[in-house]
Amino acid sequence: MAKRVVDETSLTAVADAIRERAGTSEPLVFPEGFKSAVESVPDYLDQRMTGTIVEYENNLSEDIPQYMFYSCKSIQKVSFPNTTVVGIYAFWNCTSLQSVNLPSVTHVGTNGFQNCTALKEIVFPQCTSLGIWAFNASGLEVADFLVLNWLDGQSMSGTNLKVLVLRRNETVGVGNGTVIEGTPIANGFGIILVPSARISEYRSATNWAVHSAQFRVLENFTKDGTINGELDWNKINAELEVLGA
Repeated sequence: MAKRVVDETSLTAVADAIRERAGTSEPLVFPEGFKSAVESVPDYLDQRMTGTIVEYENNLSEDIPQYMFYSCKSIQKVSFPNTTVVGIYAFWNCTSLQSVNLPSVTHVGTNGFQNCTALKEIVFPQCTSLGIWAFNASGLEVADFLVLNWLDGQSMSGTNLKVLVLRRNETVGVGNGTVIEGTPIANGFGIILVPSARISEYRSATNWAVHSAQFRVLENFTKDGTINGELDWNKINAELEVLGA
């Protein structure tokens, strides 16, 4: 069952505009219960969200459909705790989206979060791959991946990425050299945190070597000194300050 929170003012905006054009200036008032009725639309009608949704939660395990929230400018928060795949363009141009809870997602499809300019941070404990342009031109500043093994071309290009955390104790593959193109990291003002056992490999690996100066030992920036530990933001921010970020 899905849970929605809608913006009631946006439900009336179009209707009011039509009424005003017809010569009726009195605002439209929906009957009691109308807002809750919209919030309880059956799950099978969720294939494409309108501009009234501000929060959305779905506990089902199905993939997030292609284009589901395509250019939904109102959505601010989503939670899909059991979903494993984000479909292509699922959140494209959701410019108000700030919070995503996707703990089970293993793959983000092409253009999945492109142009989500309000989205600043993602933590994906189960994600293994990002499709091309997955987060391109978003507001992303921090990306933390536990088991990621593949990044497609331009998956995080054109973002504000300053901290990229790759915790997997194997070198993450990349489609080409454009994965973080145009980001603060690519311009020398951010860091990539990787396990100490892999840092030499990263610094010489194809498509990673160009960013060799930005790699740091992950264990030096976690509170317990392990690759899976909580990030120590005092140390991270101090390092970013040194770089002029």
